Amino acid sequence: MKKLILTIAILHLLTSALFSMRFYYKKNKALTYLEETILNQKIYRDKKLFLKTKIKSILKVKQYKISGDERYFKGTIEYHIPDGDGEFSKKTQRNISFSRNKLGSIILKKGSKFFPRRNLPKFLNKNIRINKSWSAPVYERFNLTPLGIRKEIEISAKVTYRYIRDQELDGYHVAVIFYFYSFNKKIKNKQQTTVKGTVIGLLFWNKENQSPYRFSESFNISFKTDDSRSLRSDGYAEKSVYIITTKEKKKFKLRKAIQKSLDKNQNLRISKKGVVLNLKNILFDTDKSVIKKEYIIKLKKVSDFLKKRKDLKIRIEGHTDNLGELKYNTDLSYRRATAVYNYFTKIKKIPSSRITYNGWGPRKPIASNFSKEGRRKNRRVEIIFLLK
Repeated sequence: MKKLILTIAILHLLTSALFSMRFYYKKNKALTYLEETILNQKIYRDKKLFLKTKIKSILKVKQYKISGDERYFKGTIEYHIPDGDGEFSKKTQRNISFSRNKLGSIILKKGSKFFPRRNLPKFLNKNIRINKSWSAPVYERFNLTPLGIRKEIEISAKVTYRYIRDQELDGYHVAVIFYFYSFNKKIKNKQQTTVKGTVIGLLFWNKENQSPYRFSESFNISFKTDDSRSLRSDGYAEKSVYIITTKEKKKFKLRKAIQKSLDKNQNLRISKKGVVLNLKNILFDTDKSVIKKEYIIKLKKVSDFLKKRKDLKIRIEGHTDNLGELKYNTDLSYRRATAVYNYFTKIKKIPSSRITYNGWGPRKPIASNFSKEGRRKNRRVEIIFLLK
């Protein structure tokens, strides 16, 4: 029983409010919101290893409503401790009902039982550069029943973020953000308790739909009372967040079809518009807009796919890095997009009504132009398969 009580308490501790945010949902009956968490931890009681365990949980939200600054959710939580006992020794599912306030703090409905609670982060609205840092308030809530403290306590701290790079992840364009915070505070109860903690992690922010996608973190949190009782937890957590709409499902289905028709190693990602095929800069010689003969086969596969999928339209976009004059780069990117357009319409006889094209020069980078590798990624031609 003590093991179960402590497990619940530590779960509550580690999955409580970490970030401040505002999280907005568009009214969409087909929307499904998922949080998947894997937590590995070691728990020490009075400096001795008390419990070593792995917890998996999945939160599914299917109904919600918006009222002012409050967001109300209903769904299910499924959790599993493979080496646990009692009800935690197998997969357990419960109905849950909760709300988020404007800061992102989760509020459980009165009488609700345990489920993993964690506030989600908010990426800055304004355009920030790589290596830019900023901070935001963070609130931790703890249930210290195992130490004889019945009242839930809350402490505040400040989390520091640093935008370190861009990358592709599972077909999405994400920003990789490092975060860190620590706290060392004394809480007055019947027994004064010193609470210390350090959390270090990486957040992967989906830049396409402006929402958190995944994060991983390590933590070390300890408690010590005046009469020398102590509790400490060390561990590692991974969390994935999915906001799935009917349109998103269609995009993944289309991406799979494109991969099947083209080489599996093609650089495909999901965007707001549809599925993006990144042809990088391999189609052209430096400063040229004539397609290299050895890469015609790549475009032929695309045209064959378009002939099979007559329901699809595409948009061709040319891009460059920011070296050189803006006018020259814009013109070069336009001529390259035009060359691909002409191949499809004049040689492969794809109706021009199905294709649009443009050249953006350096205006739409997907990586930082401050590095050689970033500039290389920005020099590209993209074919966007559009969904109706």
